[in-house]
Amino acid sequence: MDKAEAVVDKRLFLECVGGISGDMCLGAFLDLGIEEGALLAQLQTLPMGKWRLRRETQQRHHVQGTRVVVETEEEGVHRHLRDIEVLLEASSLSPKAKALSLKVFRLLAEAEGKIHGLPPEEVHFHEVGAMDALVDICGFVVAWESLGFVRIHCTPPPMGQGSVHAAHGVLPVPAPAVVALLQGKPVRYEGEGERTTPTGAALLAAFAEFGPPPESAVLRAGYGLGQRDTADMPNLLRASLVEVQARQAALCQIETNLDDASPEMLSALADKLRSEGALDVWQIPCVMKKGRLGVCLGLLCEAEHAAAISTFLFRESTALGLRQWPVQRRVLSRTTVHVQTEYGPIRVKQSFLEGQLIQAKPEFDDCLAAAKKNNLPLAVVMVTALKACTPHDGMG
Repeated sequence: MDKAEAVVDKRLFLECVGGISGDMCLGAFLDLGIEEGALLAQLQTLPMGKWRLRRETQQRHHVQGTRVVVETEEEGVHRHLRDIEVLLEASSLSPKAKALSLKVFRLLAEAEGKIHGLPPEEVHFHEVGAMDALVDICGFVVAWESLGFVRIHCTPPPMGQGSVHAAHGVLPVPAPAVVALLQGKPVRYEGEGERTTPTGAALLAAFAEFGPPPESAVLRAGYGLGQRDTADMPNLLRASLVEVQARQAALCQIETNLDDASPEMLSALADKLRSEGALDVWQIPCVMKKGRLGVCLGLLCEAEHAAAISTFLFRESTALGLRQWPVQRRVLSRTTVHVQTEYGPIRVKQSFLEGQLIQAKPEFDDCLAAAKKNNLPLAVVMVTALKACTPHDGMG
């Protein structure tokens, strides 16, 4: 990776030009420049049968890209959510990659369960439980991890029309699971045939923000190709790694004083606020009227999200009023690198000032997992990870 790329605020922009599916995502990542060998090394730790990834350069509407096919001899294997969980736990994927992969399968199970009137745990995964779907979903997460889990933005996907043959028989397009997964999301009712698959819909629902990123410059782009070369629109997905320009969105600070919320409620509220788009959330102890101990709950968010977050805060907390004002913020450029240590790969967050590295912090979860695996003190693994950050890894 270029040093210039390592010190900017990066995002991943998925343009669902002709649709989205798991294999199109994987093809787009590889075309974007994700190292295939490192990707396969992690995916091959999934305890499944034999499979191979076939990668081809093809064209759709005269646009060249990457088409990937997962080849396997597996037939008729139906897995439950618990089976997927066991496979992931037995792999060597990072703890976060395991959790995020399982999140996708859980969304799929909930969607299928809603359609068939079953609890998610009882849903039989047919196509999405097959080996190729496992490779597609886990491959997406592993490839995304190699980019440092940058924020993902996407365009509304085309839903397609017609019908498709599935394990349950002939289904309408868009498939019921796709409709359930993208409920409330912006979509396009365009395209012949199946354009957005359940896997593609689940990946967007789990990880993407619908809409373009802030004003950005494209660093590089990759094209993932679908199986068919259709006449109505190019059957491809474009993945662009972009650099957010220096002109950042205006920020707002919101505060409220609470004296009737338990610590557990406040902790859960802070997590929810972050998931709603708050950039930072904090709590400051304070003394309120009649000597009651309280908390000043504060958060920072982009101005465009302030109204929605304020409404959410009123709905989810005991706040009766909020204070809000515009603020300016200066932040260090940050990136995440993967360093190889004698105890395994560790992610390290790096911060830069005027292009120079000034801070490095090993990812706690990675260090904790390595310490447990190697029966070592946590501090030993953390120090080793810091020492492994050489200029070659983007520190110089």
